[in-house]
Amino acid sequence: MYTKKSGLSQEAYIRHLINGLIPTDMPPPDYFTMMRELRAIGTSLNQVAKKAHILNVMDVKRYDTAVAALNKAIVDITNAVMLPRKMDAANRPRAEPQAEPNTERKNE
Repeated sequence: MYTKKSGLSQEAYIRHLINGLIPTDMPPPDYFTMMRELRAIGTSLNQVAKKAHILNVMDVKRYDTAVAALNKAIVDITNAVMLPRKMDAANRPRAEPQAEPNTERKNE
């Protein structure tokens, strides 16, 4: 039951628990659609930036700051939704997500 909610194989789910991590539930399908859209926006911004740098027609520093903020938002959203959380001494999840190798989810 929990493996289905998390999208992890039973083996991966058990490895998380053994390592003191509580797997997160699989994000809703809208999450992946939104992330693709954010990445497409970032790609478009990068294309505009390349042209703007060549032509020197915009505030490059301000633009670069905005792109960095977009990329940080993508990483922060992914970390908040996808990464498992470490257990405390009472086996309750901590607030911050913890990266773990081999946390691939099944594609449905």
